[in-house]
Amino acid sequence: MSLGIADYLLKDELTSLSLYKSIVYSSERVAAAVDLRLSEKRYNDLFDLSPLPMWVVDLKTLEFLDINAATVKNYGYSREEFLSMSLRDIREPGDIPQLEADIEEVNRAAGVRANNVVTHKIKDGTLISVEIQISFIQFKGRHATIVIARDVTDNVNNLKSIQLQNEKLKEIAWLQSHVVRAPLARLMGLV
Repeated sequence: MSLGIADYLLKDELTSLSLYKSIVYSSERVAAAVDLRLSEKRYNDLFDLSPLPMWVVDLKTLEFLDINAATVKNYGYSREEFLSMSLRDIREPGDIPQLEADIEEVNRAAGVRANNVVTHKIKDGTLISVEIQISFIQFKGRHATIVIARDVTDNVNNLKSIQLQNEKLKEIAWLQSHVVRAPLARLMGLV
């Protein structure tokens, strides 16, 4: 089998029907193997060429098993550095308990899970906000998750600045209402 032998025929029992079946089964096995290789290539192309950072993480150890080019570009680590790291290395120490709880939930659900926005640390130490989507997969015989990360740092910063501006506007409105109300109250008193 390791040499590529898929079937054998005994000379004493060789018939045209057994030879025909052997040839048909062999050609079907070759076609199935080709289909499997094409499917793996399509998966690899989808994974590697995605513009969003994607990685595969072992569910038990949280080690990176595979990463795409967008992850290398966005996070600054080389592929080799990533493959020697675990998911804990790109999270803040205070976020590790939540990370482990999220992984436990993925283990229980064994399905797609869109996570809230989490904070990741890139190579230069900068913290970025990412929205992640997690799916359970089997990767080279290991229980793993495939993660898609979308950088939403600008969105989070814009939302914070809008909330800050709203607070300032509320304060200005409260002060201005008193400034306008005091003279009106005096006028009403005179009238």
